[in-house]
Amino acid sequence: MWISAWARHLQGPFLALTACCLAATTVGAAPVAADPPDLSRDVVQRLLQSDPTARLDAAGRLFFADRHTARLVGPEAPARAVAPLNETFSLHSRPRSKRVLYLDFDGERVCNTGWNRGDGGILGGLLTPTLPCGDYEGFKGATSHRLPSADLKAIQEVWARVSEDFAPFDIDVTTQRPKHSAIERAGSGDDRFGVHAVVTASTRARNATCGGPGCAGVAYVGVFPDAHANDQRILWAFSEEIGNNPRRLADVLSHEAGHTLGLLHDGGGGDGEYYGGHGIWGPIMGSGDRHLTQWSRGEYAGASQRQDDLAVIAKHGVQRIRDDHADGRRGASRLKRGQTAHGVITSSTDTDAFTLRTTCRSRVVLRARNAALGPNLDIRMTIRRPGARRAQVIDPLSSASGKAGGLDATWRGKARPGTWLVTLAGTGARDPGSTGYSRYGSLGQFTLKASGRCVRR
Repeated sequence: MWISAWARHLQGPFLALTACCLAATTVGAAPVAADPPDLSRDVVQRLLQSDPTARLDAAGRLFFADRHTARLVGPEAPARAVAPLNETFSLHSRPRSKRVLYLDFDGERVCNTGWNRGDGGILGGLLTPTLPCGDYEGFKGATSHRLPSADLKAIQEVWARVSEDFAPFDIDVTTQRPKHSAIERAGSGDDRFGVHAVVTASTRARNATCGGPGCAGVAYVGVFPDAHANDQRILWAFSEEIGNNPRRLADVLSHEAGHTLGLLHDGGGGDGEYYGGHGIWGPIMGSGDRHLTQWSRGEYAGASQRQDDLAVIAKHGVQRIRDDHADGRRGASRLKRGQTAHGVITSSTDTDAFTLRTTCRSRVVLRARNAALGPNLDIRMTIRRPGARRAQVIDPLSSASGKAGGLDATWRGKARPGTWLVTLAGTGARDPGSTGYSRYGSLGQFTLKASGRCVRR
């Protein structure tokens, strides 16, 4: 059961994690399975030889037992709620999606899976006894309604951050227990499936899945779309190993979910199997204390592999959402005074366009804002005012270190009556090979609001 004194840990230092105690299964000790199917036998062998967190279970199935090596620098702000606290266990990012990432915080008993089967699993029996085996549907942990408000806020913040990482994709990140059929995949014709992320402070679960202290998360590789992998759809995040810090726990959950979607580690750059990032930026499939984490294609110097994260995620059954706004004046969404427009930048080529009308000469303010928690998007705003010969670009340079500032965009000025065209897109900063990042992973949610007495409602 995951019930931790969050407030006690939020101001504490990040644990310096050491390597997991369980030695990686060697090629000679188990069959080298090409698991997932799109990884060749040679690739699996190289992973086992080069990455100490890569393992094979007794049946030759590939998984990662992940360390998270960064040390948190300085105090963190208290956890932030994004919804009423009584909705903590019913949060959804895309409730209509046919893909599910279930974040399970309220206790679980895991049975008959790849983690505890006697016929090829790596452990025998676990863990928090709050749920009978096989009883998935309609369960609410007995303790889930008794958690302190600080814990509920922390759960909401974790959910919000993971949801932002997956905002460009058609997947429902949820804290509400789905039906069993929404997780498992019955066959190739079944278009509703997902994975189940168990968040726990259980040392028994941690020791059983990866051998001992130092392991922050565990997941099988590439199982998300695999109808033959229904016993491998559990992934793990061990909250005590990262000091019960919501930001780092969200990083672990997105990282482990990335493994189930076929992603390997972003390593190299002198940091071994996990790249720690640079400046404010770090890759989700690395490990570092960076405030701007994004999906990557290995554009930084010394990258260990150049896997195209976005393409691999799509290949493993999670497509990007449809474009929600037109990219130019034709079909542009109407922006009215006093209303907030919402959208998602889904790719490096996505541009979302809006028009507004002004009826007189007056001061106008345009504010484009990122997600409140864990933004992945650096916003570039372009404005073409009535009668202007050139468009004006608002693209503040993001901070070079520390917290991720400069990701939003604001314009203030006066304009004559007429119709404006405002477009938003993702942007990069500096050199992705050294101190910055490109547009590739600059994706995510935004809001746009116009104010001024002459802006039409």
